[in-house]
Amino acid sequence: DKGVSVVLPKVDSAEDVKRAEDRFSGDIRALIETASGLARCLEIAGASENMASLIIGYGDLASALGRSKTAGRRKIQ
Repeated sequence: DKGVSVVLPKVDSAEDVKRAEDRFSGDIRALIETASGLARCLEIAGASENMASLIIGYGDLASALGRSKTAGRRKIQ
């Protein structure tokens, strides 16, 4: 059903998208949450005609890159 979409978590490569495409016929939204996914985001974006969007999972991505989610922020008191 083309009216349905799926968000794929932790997408690291075009292969992740292609495996999902084999099981699903709707729109695909790839959640980029790792350094390898970020490095391959152009490849991931072009992996399927059903690719609707890339979503940055900033919390997990920050952790994967060794960054604090609150780096540079002061705690509100």
